[in-house]
Order: sequence, then structure tokens, then C-alpha cells
Amino acid sequence: MRIRCAWRWIPVICIATLGGAAVAADDCGRKCNGNWIAAWGTAQQLVQPARPIPAAQTPPQRVSGQTVRMIARTTVSGSALRVALSNSFGFAPVRIDMAQVARHAGAGTIAEGSGRALTFGGRPWVVLPPGAQIYSDPLAFEVPAQADLAVSLYIEADSGPTTAHPIGLRTAWLAPGKQVSVGKLQGATEFRSYLWLAGIEVRAAAKAATIVAFGDSITDGFSTSPDADMAWPSVLARRLGALHGQPPRAVINMGISGNRVLREGAGSSALARFDRDVLARPGVRWVLLLEGINDIGFSAIAGLPESEKATAEDGTWRHVKVTLTPNNVDFPAIELTTDDEEFVKVVAEVVEVLG
Repeated sequence: MRIRCAWRWIPVICIATLGGAAVAADDCGRKCNGNWIAAWGTAQQLVQPARPIPAAQTPPQRVSGQTVRMIARTTVSGSALRVALSNSFGFAPVRIDMAQVARHAGAGTIAEGSGRALTFGGRPWVVLPPGAQIYSDPLAFEVPAQADLAVSLYIEADSGPTTAHPIGLRTAWLAPGKQVSVGKLQGATEFRSYLWLAGIEVRAAAKAATIVAFGDSITDGFSTSPDADMAWPSVLARRLGALHGQPPRAVINMGISGNRVLREGAGSSALARFDRDVLARPGVRWVLLLEGINDIGFSAIAGLPESEKATAEDGTWRHVKVTLTPNNVDFPAIELTTDDEEFVKVVAEVVEVLG
């Protein structure tokens, strides 16, 4: 396995708000060489019971002697894949004793004969050190666009606090024992979060590239219907996929509900996580930035410590003119101005870049 670091310039498109190293073994023959891009992803955070605003979903806080099965929808097609597992917020190493990817057949079942074991440096298991993100070995696997894949992980020992994405919006399952390759899980309980699963990358067409949707609950899909895939990045991915004669464009959702630009709390701040959630993803060429409303709104929460409130005196704060999306939260009146010409210009640039 090797450590891969890359620096590159990525255009950032701001849609109305305030403004890792990865370990991988990547040789499965010539059929796995080529243009690797992020086809699905989610932003990980530490499962924290105490938050200024309670989480809408509470993931399993630890796993022991259990199988986790999660569903991810790839947004572009590919001829091979690799899976990224993250222990970015773990306090101790986590051992994944067995992992598999398969085509999802619905209701947590996997399509017969589609399961393929994941390996890590040739081994069927991997230890995720604290703070690490590790890729599985590339695997020849035909991945259609808008396909649901089932990723199953078996953890024998107590995992400790989980690194997770709480609002997964897709049903996941936690089952007793080693059931990674079982078609229909036995004794499983449901939840809607992602545990350790940070991304799926595919070997795509030469001109394929990735768009990162980077933001808060509006991007995350908060309050959209579970299992309907209706968060706006998912809708954008389908619309881009329907365009004829255009290179494939993956869209990955890096939203975290409650996230803020300047402060920790609901996940790392946008500033702190930008490298991990954007720059470290392969194939990224555009970023759609929709973030900042929580920096304003959280300041109005009764009893919130002064240290958690955003003010104009923050050293990293920049005064900008923005347009915020409507909301029905009873925040104190906040007067913001917009420059119509600049707003139209931004929208026009988004339309031009995305086609």
C-alpha cells in the first residue's frame, strides 16, 4: 500500500452563502488502470451525543460481533471500483475483519452471484488507524450509473465510538454475527446512517470528472424522504446523466446537517474539513459551495456559549453579500443585502460550467 498526495486547483462555485492522505493498493491489472474518480461519497463525523442542536438521526455508537450493510448509489458508470473506509474521528484503531461489495436487490438483500470480497493490500481484513482513510484494492466490477451497491462490513471486536455520517437517508442494517456474504440478513435492525463508509471510486471514461456538493443540511438532504434519493445533489446527478453528448459528471454529496464554516459542532467546520472532503477526492473539478446559514442561525440559540457564536470580530470572518435560502426557524431578524448583478453572474457561471 502507498500514501498518495496530490495538489490541484479546483473551481469553487458559491451558491448563496457565506463564504488526507489516502492509503491504497492499486494494481489489479491493466483493466484497472485509467481515470479514477469519486462516484459516491459522504462526509464523516464523530458520533457525539451532546450537540447544540440534537441530530435528527442517531447512528449505532459502537459495533461488536456484528455485520453492517449500507447502500450507496454511484452517480457515474465504471469498469472497476474501490471503496474508501474512514476512521477519521476514531480514538482507537478499528479492525474490519471482512468486507464485501455487491449489487443491491432491494430491502437489504444482495443480487445473487454479484458479491465480491474486498481486499486491502491483498488481505481480507484491514485495521483503520485513528484519523486514517484507507482504500480497498481496485476490483474489476461493472458499475452502471445510478446503481445501488451494497457494502457489507463485519467487525468482530468492539469498534469503540463510530466514525459516521448520521443522516444517511438510505436504510442500512445491523445484523448479529458474520453475515457479510449472506443474501438476506437474519435478525437485522434498521438505521439510516453510514458507518466508516466514506466513498466509492470507479474507473470511468477518460473525460469523466466529479462535482463536489459541499455544504450543510440543505445539501445533506435533511427532511427529504428516506430512500427516495431526493437531496439536490442527487437530482443534479440525474439531470447531468440525462444530458446527451456530454462527458460523465459524478456528483458526490459532502453536506453535513448543522455544519458551520467557522465552528466545530455538527462535524468539523467547513474550513477544517475542506482538504479531506474535497481536495482528497480523486477526479474533482468543481465544487458547489452552499454553507453559512448555521453560522448566523446558531448565534440565536438560547443558552449557546459565547465561544460558539460567530461574530464580525472572528479573525477568519469575511463580510460578503449573500442570498440565504428561506427557512421557518424563528431566528431573530437579520438584515442581509444582495447585489442582483453579482447574483445573476454567479448563477450564469453555474449554468455555464455545468452545461
